[in-house]
Amino acid sequence: MQKKAAATNKMVFLALMSALYVVLNVISPEAAVIRMSFFCFLPVAVTGSLMGPVYAVIVAVLGDVLSCFVKGYAPYIPLTLTALLSGMWYGLVLEKQQLNRGCIRHWLRAAVCIVPAVVVCEIWLNSYALSVLRHQPMSVVVLQRLWGNIIEIPVKIALLMLVLPAVQKLP
Repeated sequence: MQKKAAATNKMVFLALMSALYVVLNVISPEAAVIRMSFFCFLPVAVTGSLMGPVYAVIVAVLGDVLSCFVKGYAPYIPLTLTALLSGMWYGLVLEKQQLNRGCIRHWLRAAVCIVPAVVVCEIWLNSYALSVLRHQPMSVVVLQRLWGNIIEIPVKIALLMLVLPAVQKLP
């Protein structure tokens, strides 16, 4: 009976995090070229911290696919794969790590979590996928997205260090 309750709790948590991902993705500001998704990574990072990379991947992929359906377009598999990779990275770096806002090492851990995810997944892989989708040179897409992604890095680090220590204190 205990195992069924634990499995149910995990499923409910994953469903809540996926729904939160969808809501944050739908309300994030969107311009013609740049999509500012400052908050969408939070449910994935929280799941990765509390449950590990496998569950973070589930939330990232489910959230990405469901967000596409809610917004009225079909999922684009290369972008979903970058969501999968970033979810795996958040889970690998943050799993079982207690973060404290007062410790500089924990801020560095947050930076190690965010910077590679933004550089590899958002600047490089997402730009490549969008260049293929739009039939544009990758350099054009990277230049269109670069400043928005650079601005995202300190914002995401601050958000991660604001939210994650508070969530980790919950029972």
